[in-house]
Amino acid sequence: MVKGKSTCKLLKDIRQQIADANGISYQPKECHHEGDCAGTCPACEEEIRYLERELKARKGNGFGMKVAGIAAGICATVIPMTAAAQAVKSDSTANPPVQTTKKAPIKVVDLSDSCASPVVVRGMVIDAEDKEPVIGASVVIDGTNKGVATNVDGQFALKLPPDTSLVISYIGYKKQKVHVSSLLHSDNNVIVLETYDIAGEVVIASPNYDDVYGHRTYKPKSHKEKNKKKCK
Repeated sequence: MVKGKSTCKLLKDIRQQIADANGISYQPKECHHEGDCAGTCPACEEEIRYLERELKARKGNGFGMKVAGIAAGICATVIPMTAAAQAVKSDSTANPPVQTTKKAPIKVVDLSDSCASPVVVRGMVIDAEDKEPVIGASVVIDGTNKGVATNVDGQFALKLPPDTSLVISYIGYKKQKVHVSSLLHSDNNVIVLETYDIAGEVVIASPNYDDVYGHRTYKPKSHKEKNKKKCK
């Protein structure tokens, strides 16, 4: 439970950095969760949804989002603690550390829950625009809170049941759902996360003031509306 609480605090620090970097007002709520803690809870998830809404609003107003690469040092610390907090263990027998193209070895985290025929999948999560690794992305088994965060190279390696799906998410990005079977053909799977594209969804309206007294009148925008006004 202590490790889970530590993970929770570190993840709050990451959210705080994202909020500060984007000028978002954010006050993490004090955690009152009792019992075993996996490092996240409904209150934490609500904070994530709040940040996502604020980031979408900023993008709709023409502001850039500063998300990828934030808090890399903190994320590097979170990964082993997250695995421990979720009561999972590294598979050090059948699946030794995998040496990737970068220097950081990836340990396979066992989320198989003693299933009869588990499989091992590996992948890297990257940003769709700049192709950079997404550090600290959440990779969880669909419908559960079992999962890990990607490491400083955006990578993960999991041992899990074959008939499941993984949900990959990160603040400011669209969620990706990937079936485990689609990851079995390669050790170099790449999952691309796209940032929220809300072009056309947000309309910022400003009133029309057209005299010195500040009186406001309605002005038609479309050709159809203009013709209607002429016919009156």
